[in-house]
Amino acid sequence: MDDQEKKKKEEEEPAKHRIWREVRTLILAALAFVTALAWNSAFQGLFESNKFLHTGGPWVYAIIISAVTIGLTFALGPIDAPAIL
Repeated sequence: MDDQEKKKKEEEEPAKHRIWREVRTLILAALAFVTALAWNSAFQGLFESNKFLHTGGPWVYAIIISAVTIGLTFALGPIDAPAIL
């Protein structure tokens, strides 16, 4: 689908649908953030209670989660969004 077809499709879509799509995206992003905070608290408790993980665990966890996030970002590819430049 080229840019003209996308633009035409967006113009034909009712404003109500566009607004709902944006609200849904914001709600999902907020829920993902809350989930991340919950997991963060769970891991912090694990690192504090385990002597072995207390010393280097948080660094290992941070490195692993960063690598997974970067890998998923590249694997999922670009999002269907307008170009910034």
